Amino acid sequence: MLKNLKIATKVFTGFGVILALLVGLSVVGGASLNTAGGYFHDYREAARQRNQLNRVGITMQRVRVNVRNYILDPKEDIAKQTIDRLGLLSKDVAEAKNLLASRKDLLSQVEKLEKAEHEWKTLFEGVVAAQKKADGLLRDVLEKIGGETDQTLAQMTQNAAKIGNADAAIAMGEMGGNLLRARLAMSRFLRSSEAADADRARKELAEMGEDIAKLMPELKVEENKVKLAKVEELRKQYLAGAEETVKAVNERNDLFKVRMTALGNDMVKTGDDLTGTLRDFQDALGPKAESAINTA
Repeated sequence: MLKNLKIATKVFTGFGVILALLVGLSVVGGASLNTAGGYFHDYREAARQRNQLNRVGITMQRVRVNVRNYILDPKEDIAKQTIDRLGLLSKDVAEAKNLLASRKDLLSQVEKLEKAEHEWKTLFEGVVAAQKKADGLLRDVLEKIGGETDQTLAQMTQNAAKIGNADAAIAMGEMGGNLLRARLAMSRFLRSSEAADADRARKELAEMGEDIAKLMPELKVEENKVKLAKVEELRKQYLAGAEETVKAVNERNDLFKVRMTALGNDMVKTGDDLTGTLRDFQDALGPKAESAINTA
């Protein structure tokens, strides 16, 4: 049959077949290039998303270090630096949410991270408020009342010694010792947050109250009875202030050691899960992109 065809027909037919093959190859190559381009775009987007989540993780770590530094040394400049870094964390999480908006399968986890970040900030503000309350109680109650009580006891001890009432002088000296040990125990508690230190302060104040009750009937001078009654009232005020201080410190510690720590751990896990998912996505995408390029 081909022998009967004219040469021109044969030439044009051959060119047509070659052209068709070239067109087919071009279509396949173009499709493969488009596919490879799509894979590259998705890979690049995943890389940007992972980088942003890594920034979130770094900022979270800096915030946690700042909070711990504040607990160890509760200064206002450290609190301000922590609030500033929480603001940076908010921006980093918002950017991560924006970059992952197209990933509907991951968006709920980013939103969980965003919610946790807001709660973290609220909890730290609670830590600062509790610390300020404890500092105020120390300054306005424990130091003030403790100093006034100590001064009153010292005057009464001197007066008792002058009139030769040795038993009263010794008893008041012992009360002064109880008060001093209670104040030292509260000072340790503010640094250590150990329940044993608070219990020691309570014990010393209780013994002081027992000694006051024993001494009161033995005093013959009405002025001394009035002063001792004042010491008892100051002791009660100091004890109440100490209990409020313990409550404020325990509240601060609960916010930091329990709630902030647990929430921070959850945030780290969520961030790790997100980056892990993106890493697996990139690992699967790489060979596909390579295959598409080779095909092209």
